[in-house]
Amino acid sequence: MENDKMKKVNIVYNSSLAMFKNMLSGVINGTCDLDINTFLHINVSMQNCVSSSEELIEYIYDRPLKNNEIIYAHCLNCGLLSGIFAKWTDFSEDEINDIIISGFLIDFGLLLIPNEIVMKNVKLTDLEFLHIKGHPMKAFQFLSDKNVPDAVLKAILMHHEKCDGSGYPSKLKENQISRYAKLLSITDTYEALTSDRTYRSAKNTFEAVQIMIQEKEKYDSEMLSKILSKIALMQIGKKATLSDGKEGKIIMINPNDVSKPVLKTEQNEIINLNLKKDLSIVSCK
Repeated sequence: MENDKMKKVNIVYNSSLAMFKNMLSGVINGTCDLDINTFLHINVSMQNCVSSSEELIEYIYDRPLKNNEIIYAHCLNCGLLSGIFAKWTDFSEDEINDIIISGFLIDFGLLLIPNEIVMKNVKLTDLEFLHIKGHPMKAFQFLSDKNVPDAVLKAILMHHEKCDGSGYPSKLKENQISRYAKLLSITDTYEALTSDRTYRSAKNTFEAVQIMIQEKEKYDSEMLSKILSKIALMQIGKKATLSDGKEGKIIMINPNDVSKPVLKTEQNEIINLNLKKDLSIVSCK
């Protein structure tokens, strides 16, 4: 993204994040009402700053965060990403708006838990982990009387449920989880994996894609396939560094495993990572 456009996007993102943070803090403190139309306005403002949804995704991960922004930025990013992913997976326009709102409120419940637990950078105690696992229900209960659509409330409550029944809070199976929540689950995981956290550095795109493929039974298979394929295709033309130190340009995505692309080095060597199981991408820019 060229410098002038980056500056413009950065201004809009920072002002949106500040407005978003102030509103959610006010809602929790009882000093302002929750206006879900603000989330749709932020989404439109960010989309208007870029040439494509793909460009917006790239921007989100070019921006460093302060520790006190992490939860708010995760929610804002999930709102933006969820709208993009919902378009890729053929939701209707009305459904996309509901999904965007759900994304913006995805981890609202974490804001209701003591910050020293949420931001802890060492292993949580069993009791602390129970507090964390309670955040979907906390959000559901808090937002139930805040003029939030039922479909959005259900998505927030279920966004940590997994299709194989391994999620929480209710260990629901695939046919019991709402479509919105299935989309949010993918968004939540991808955004978290590709962002810095207090306890680890961000994964690169292909590392995140590989992890999600390895855990594919947790997600809606059709949604996951469409989203990861689109994300992988966005990387064509980028420079990647391999675990053996070699560098090359990504020239093709393997349809059978989108986490293992084909690279071409400056020496014109073609490296198919699908055939080189001992190699992996350690950075991609």
